[in-house]
Amino acid sequence: MRRALELRNVTVSYSRTPVIDSLCLNIAAGEVVAVAGEPGFGGSTVARVVAGVRHPDAGEVLIDNRIVTDEPPAARRVGLVPAGGGLLPHLTARENIHYARRIGRRGWYGERYVVERRIEGLVAEMGLEPLLDQRPDRLSPGQRFRVAVARALARSPQVLVVDATAGAEPVHGLRELLAEAVGALRKAIRRCEIDATRAPPVPPLPIVICTSDPAAVAASDRLVVLSGGRVQVDRRPAELRSAPPTLAIARLVYPESLPTVRGTVAEDEIVGPVRLPRPAKLQRQGTVLVALPAAALSLWRQSDGIPGRVVEVRPGHRHARVTFAPDALPGERWPVRVPSQQQPRVGARAGVTVSSQQILVFDDRAGPDGGRLLAAATGVPE
Repeated sequence: MRRALELRNVTVSYSRTPVIDSLCLNIAAGEVVAVAGEPGFGGSTVARVVAGVRHPDAGEVLIDNRIVTDEPPAARRVGLVPAGGGLLPHLTARENIHYARRIGRRGWYGERYVVERRIEGLVAEMGLEPLLDQRPDRLSPGQRFRVAVARALARSPQVLVVDATAGAEPVHGLRELLAEAVGALRKAIRRCEIDATRAPPVPPLPIVICTSDPAAVAASDRLVVLSGGRVQVDRRPAELRSAPPTLAIARLVYPESLPTVRGTVAEDEIVGPVRLPRPAKLQRQGTVLVALPAAALSLWRQSDGIPGRVVEVRPGHRHARVTFAPDALPGERWPVRVPSQQQPRVGARAGVTVSSQQILVFDDRAGPDGGRLLAAATGVPE
């Protein structure tokens, strides 16, 4: 696939400290890429560089094989959803969506009445009409995000950038929402262009999500992890779940919480506050950090496994999501999936067993976030 967005050796520094250091990134048309890392990894800076809000100290930005590094934001066909949505509090949703027109005329494809009809079609396709007269403080977080996405798409951008870093409100079903919005834009363009020969092409839209949120990472086709301003990992999230290089990356690729237990490796188990099975391939002795994905945990009656109590149950179509509190680890909460027909009641006593084939074991010598992976999971579902 063709390169829709490319960053070539981009460097950005604040107070002589590089936040992004010689970053190279290629994103194909239609690809959804999460640029992620630990808090402060530079995600907002990446979003601002792509949108033209921040000029890089070095390097180039290309959109559709055209260098746009020195072009201002108004001249780029980039839709930016800032952290928190960036809606102006004194304007209604309608006024916020149309506010992008004030940035300038460059980058607006089609005559004014065509652009107006395109925005109206986008709003209709996204089902935003009931919200148009409301101000942001009267909208839910999900509604504010939908309005912010509509504003970003109003210019028929070639690239959509979502800043979901610090300050951004978590949005449930992010991938589905973005796919719906991009589909709405395409329908609006097809329906509203008077002269089909003048309609701009609508290729698959590349989407960049800058985030530290595992739920946002789960919405992506590809995960690019930055550390120290450089690319540490560039792979599909599903591939990383079975063998994440570090615990920090494991916490990014698992959308549910990933509890950890510190223990000492014994002959056939790992001994700590609770006893856990030792993976067959674990060669390391001494103290380790064990990460417990939901797929590694099974809920049983109280007499089996690690004892504790059910503190929350979220019903689902096929599986219920259960939050389990182990007695030996006060304050800890473990996510467990059970078949819907077997979901327990809140407050029930239960036990949890742990599969040695689906836990992740990390070296603990690098601090609380662990070091390198020592034993990987097998059969981790996508």
